[in-house]
Amino acid sequence: MSESTKPAQCRDEDWNLARDCGLMAATPGTNAWDASLARFADGVRDALSADKARLGDEKLAGLIVGQLSTLNQDSYPSLGEWWVQLWDGRGDDAKVIARAYGDTPQHAMERAKAIHRALLAAPTQEPGTLPYPTELTDSLYDVLSLMLWHTGPIAHALRAGGAEIKKRAEDEQAHVLHWFIQLAIQHGPAWRERASDSIKELQAATLRAANAASIAANPAANSDGEVRA
Repeated sequence: MSESTKPAQCRDEDWNLARDCGLMAATPGTNAWDASLARFADGVRDALSADKARLGDEKLAGLIVGQLSTLNQDSYPSLGEWWVQLWDGRGDDAKVIARAYGDTPQHAMERAKAIHRALLAAPTQEPGTLPYPTELTDSLYDVLSLMLWHTGPIAHALRAGGAEIKKRAEDEQAHVLHWFIQLAIQHGPAWRERASDSIKELQAATLRAANAASIAANPAANSDGEVRA
């Protein structure tokens, strides 16, 4: 295979890989040739593995790792000698979203794949939702172990404050546990304090509303409930 600006009998990406691995400049039979050939073989194997992964796992449909390790020609400090690109999409619509740099072609490819795995493993969260932990935390245990006689009075306070809760015990418990679970996920051990403060604020607001309604219904009474002379 000789240096050429127009590859023959091979794909462009294969020719580029051979060039970037040093096969074009190395002399056959030398240590440099053997090292270049090993890099080329690794690149081919990585490309085949990437193809199989994309075909066998639909999770990779949107985000993929480039097949080629490319020699870095940028002079920006702290970048590695080689880079591999991460792509979003396929074909003409694909966009490069990141480059992983490494000291060797294999190092750059390993870093790109590590980033790829991390992005795929990152939890997706819809607006208005919370990530539910896979292990039972102490805070969630405290919440989920609450009994009906714990949640009932709380549901009554919430209902008095305007929450729409059916009067069946299971409905009251479900409503309270749903609220407490969110607090436990968001605030951990502080969930009890958060819940207590919210209930106290709700009860105070309910009492103020009841007093205002009483005064409006009986103008002859003052704010303390005493009848004016």
